Amino acid sequence: MEITLERENTNELSHVFQNEKIKQKIIFFREKIISWYLENGRTFHWRTSEATDYDKFIAEILLQKTRAENVVNVYNKFLEIFPDFYTLSVAKQSYVEEIIKTLGLSKIRSRTLTQSAKIITKNYSGKIPYKREELLNIPGIGIYIVNAYLISKHETKLAVIDPNFKRVFKRFFNVPMEGDPRRNLFLLKFAEFILPDTHIKEYTFGVIDFAALVCKNRNPKCEICGLKKKCDYTNKN
Repeated sequence: MEITLERENTNELSHVFQNEKIKQKIIFFREKIISWYLENGRTFHWRTSEATDYDKFIAEILLQKTRAENVVNVYNKFLEIFPDFYTLSVAKQSYVEEIIKTLGLSKIRSRTLTQSAKIITKNYSGKIPYKREELLNIPGIGIYIVNAYLISKHETKLAVIDPNFKRVFKRFFNVPMEGDPRRNLFLLKFAEFILPDTHIKEYTFGVIDFAALVCKNRNPKCEICGLKKKCDYTNKN
């Protein structure tokens, strides 16, 4: 069953989700994504228990608008050169920019990395603040990075939105999702509505990995997709 809205109206969502068939479809989606991730999810250092808060924080900045597999080598080198916030806080921005230049957006990222390191070192004694509001006050650290970090670190019940989530949601639920996903209030509210109550980390990583490995932008692997039974995209094509 499609989730049909005449326009991207956030006020309609709570009403639409009262439909029993849609409720069951959401439950199916959550369960399949989490179980798929537990069997097929990718392994990266920043997702492991060995990763420090600093490791996780740096990863989220480098991962923004960049594929995870392209980040790994730069990330590993970065941690060797800058193992903590203090080391990063005293580094020249131009040097940081040189280290991460292959990822693109190097000037913006290097500024965010060095500025956030200075603030966290000076104001928080090198410890990342726990409160979301304090994190959002750090220049260059937007909602996506903050939410992604808090999910990774504390498994906080928050939604993250990027092109991967947009693609999977649009195909599976057949909902209108136009424009930049990070600035789309409708998409953010939609993502919040369908969050599971538990296993937030596995669910979030699951959607990201599922989009990268199965529900690809080009040539999606619908034949092996565990969601195809209820996927509107598959059933229409």
